[in-house]
Amino acid sequence: MILVTYKESILTAIDRVSKIVKSNPRAVDILQCVQLETYGNEVYMVATSPMASARVLISDAKVGEPGKAIINLDRLKDRVSKAADSMRIETDQKMMKIVSSSDQKLGLVLNDAREYPEIEWSITEESYGLVKSEFINLLQTSHSITSSTTALTPAFLQVQIADQVLWVANGVTYQKFPIHCNPELTSTIPTATLASLASFIKESEGDTVWLSQQSEDSVVVTVGQDQYQAVPLAIGFPDLGTIFDRTKVLTPHELNVSRSELLAELSKAKTSVDSFGKVTLTLSEGAKTRISIQAKADNGDWFESAIVGIWSGGHSRELTFNLESLVKFIQSFKTDRIQMHIGDDSKGDVSPIYCVEGDRVGILNQFKV
Repeated sequence: MILVTYKESILTAIDRVSKIVKSNPRAVDILQCVQLETYGNEVYMVATSPMASARVLISDAKVGEPGKAIINLDRLKDRVSKAADSMRIETDQKMMKIVSSSDQKLGLVLNDAREYPEIEWSITEESYGLVKSEFINLLQTSHSITSSTTALTPAFLQVQIADQVLWVANGVTYQKFPIHCNPELTSTIPTATLASLASFIKESEGDTVWLSQQSEDSVVVTVGQDQYQAVPLAIGFPDLGTIFDRTKVLTPHELNVSRSELLAELSKAKTSVDSFGKVTLTLSEGAKTRISIQAKADNGDWFESAIVGIWSGGHSRELTFNLESLVKFIQSFKTDRIQMHIGDDSKGDVSPIYCVEGDRVGILNQFKV
């Protein structure tokens, strides 16, 4: 392989894939490497881990002779950092030579290409492009919702794309977001990769995100010339459709409240008590209801405030939630007026709240004492 490129271009690519490489165990030498490969007249840097893989275009690189090479990331970064602004990279079966001036030449021993995992990259489905900023917001919201998920609910350590819906859950809240992708696309993405995927998309050139089916439950995310794929978990994602259908039927009463006003008071509560304490919303009788907000921490600290809303239940009601869960739930909606559909408690169970915003739907369970 022979290519001509610039120091800044190589270092930018290294920086973008370094998080994937650094997530690998240091004892596995081959996973501390990246792959440089040519594809037509373009040069890519590839990194992989048990969780995800990324393929980044090295901008401004020109191919003199096609090929690929496997090289330790840290050593490559060190040698490129010492080179002049422009360089010529040549590789054979065993060595990489970096020539950046008539006075400076650097040599690096390559790793065995046969040991590096084979990674397949799908062709994008051009008819189902997503707006980059909207998809990033969707990933960030999903990450916020699932950040408290633990190994006690392993099936929720992932999100699912199916039937043009992104399904997200953490055992306390269940949410579905409409997503404009191929109706046949089915994929799961581990929650541990959501933040890095959002960051990867943000750093990539281009305003459109393409989703392509890679295997039975895996998707390749393409932005510009860059690609990312997460490794699905070896566990199925629950069918949440029945939960949404049942909850919709069992929540006939409606509480209409200002999202911004409610968030403002809940934010004050968070700074006054433990974020993981509980908060109780007490609804007074009547259509124009006074919503009393009471938050209490485990150590006894408390906060109390009130706002006004519209309540169709016709009777007073108490709703108790985990404070942090309620804040994240309300933040995930965007309209200023939020409609909470609530049912009657029965058989020792407390009703969740069911919120609708266009095709976007969310369920939040109450705090059980």
